[in-house]
Amino acid sequence: MKPSGKRPAPPAATKQAKTAAAKQAKPAQPAAAKQARPAKQARPAQPATAKRATATSGFLNPKLLYRIGIAIISIACLSAYTKTFDYKPDLNGDNINYYALGHALADGKGYTSIMGIAETPHNHYPPGYPFIVSLAVRAGAGIIGVKMLNGVFFFLSCLILYHLFYRTTKNVYITFFVTLLVALNASLLRSATTMMSEIPFLLFSSLALLLFSFLLEQKKCDRRYLLLLLGTAACAVAAYYIRTVGIALVLALVATLAALLVASVWQNRKSAWRSILAEARPLWVALVAVAAFFLLCKMPWDMRSERYGFKSSYMSQLALQPGGTRITDLSGWIGRVKTNAARYATKEIPSGLLMAPVDYSKPADAKAWTLSAAILLAIGAGALLLKKKDIPLFFYTGGTAVILLFWPDIWFSPRFMAPIIPLLLFLMVMGLVKAAALLLALLRVKARGAAVALAVAVVGLFLYPNASLALSSAAAAAKSKSYTAANSAPALAEYLDAIRWVKENTPKDAFVCTRKPEIFYLYSGGRKSASFPNYATPEEIVEHLTNTKVRYVIIDRWFRHAYVTIIPAAQKYPDRFRVLWQTPSPEKDAPLTYVLEFT
Repeated sequence: MKPSGKRPAPPAATKQAKTAAAKQAKPAQPAAAKQARPAKQARPAQPATAKRATATSGFLNPKLLYRIGIAIISIACLSAYTKTFDYKPDLNGDNINYYALGHALADGKGYTSIMGIAETPHNHYPPGYPFIVSLAVRAGAGIIGVKMLNGVFFFLSCLILYHLFYRTTKNVYITFFVTLLVALNASLLRSATTMMSEIPFLLFSSLALLLFSFLLEQKKCDRRYLLLLLGTAACAVAAYYIRTVGIALVLALVATLAALLVASVWQNRKSAWRSILAEARPLWVALVAVAAFFLLCKMPWDMRSERYGFKSSYMSQLALQPGGTRITDLSGWIGRVKTNAARYATKEIPSGLLMAPVDYSKPADAKAWTLSAAILLAIGAGALLLKKKDIPLFFYTGGTAVILLFWPDIWFSPRFMAPIIPLLLFLMVMGLVKAAALLLALLRVKARGAAVALAVAVVGLFLYPNASLALSSAAAAAKSKSYTAANSAPALAEYLDAIRWVKENTPKDAFVCTRKPEIFYLYSGGRKSASFPNYATPEEIVEHLTNTKVRYVIIDRWFRHAYVTIIPAAQKYPDRFRVLWQTPSPEKDAPLTYVLEFT
């Protein structure tokens, strides 16, 4: 039989022998090791109470609290604004000037003063806010519409500040409380119901600070970085064109970038220059870009001023003193700073932050100084708690404060510090939270959130009665739709009566001289008028009236200037002045309101 060439299959007995040998070669697994692997067990059912606990913890998560805070602040802001919105035009001269300049732009007359006897290029107010007014006027808005636009800006500012404060603290409770204080602040609500530049400035400056906080987090110059850089620079320039004090914001951004750049170079000083520049590229690119962008955007305004021969009106006003004199030496400037510092500390800051009632006719008493010291200490403590990324808030607030200390003390009101009121409130609350934390640590109280709760209670204790009174007073004043003798000062009512008489009894093309051409323009239907010097001799007054071709003169007792300038001129030259109208004597020996004819 021939072999097949295939290997014969092993017998069955041989296979069993090999399998048994292999099993014996493997070490036996201990019984304990087999029991180490746990058997799968069914998950126990979660009781109903545990489910509710989980749902509650989810309900109180930070993101949801953040959104709830926005909703509550929105409701509070809109409610307070609608209750305090005043339909009457604010009689501040700046307020009406902005409206008239906006009308001039909307009518195609350029940036021109149209209330005076001669229409001339304007240079006193920056053109940013009048440009916004012109857009509203072109869209069909009147005085009420322009005022409401400022309300929209205020609402948006509160939302931006809410996000800015949260990015700074990462504490939704502090963020909510501070923003609520901003939304209910009487000074800010008042500015939001007028045609003034404070609220648009607050909007753009807050947005610049928020975008800048994002910009500082960028580590490379990518598309996001460039968009944030452009947005920050554009908002800063817009703020400057709305209010010249915006220079403090621009300098704050530049100072922050310069400080961080120096710190970065020092930290990497042992590296090669190329490595140092590469590491700090986002900082030095932003520094150069912000400074260059600002100077480039500022150039058209400077060129226009040079073309018309204008000088900075704000710089010319800086040295003014009560009585018309000017500061001429260092001691005068030192006195100015001392006067402003004392007044801001005891009047504007308590009134602007805590809505405390103040009397500018009386010097501050011990109670006012005690409250002032507490507020300033809290603000200082809050400033010390700022981190490196929050340096812009310190530079901007400090720079604005320095400008206000040098500003002429003949003008004073919390509205001058309105754009930094939110930041001062933020620093004050942060300082109080830290003080409360230290106090609770001494008392060995470890309750979570107790420091924030204590700080809120302290602020609320001082703020509630003042805020309730201020907001209720504003709401009561807003109920009347026009100025009358019943709801305004008698001198104002008489002045408005004089304007109405001139409007109804004199030719439309006749020129009028009055202390407040802005109010005359508004209530006379847009008629032109001229003002007169606050301090002048009778000869200078007659010459001024002759040169301006004035035919009628309004003498009011609302301001004292007409009685110290026009009356002496009328007494010295009785043949040049004739009484056409006067108010009945309101009380014995009280000054009257007159309409005179000048020939």
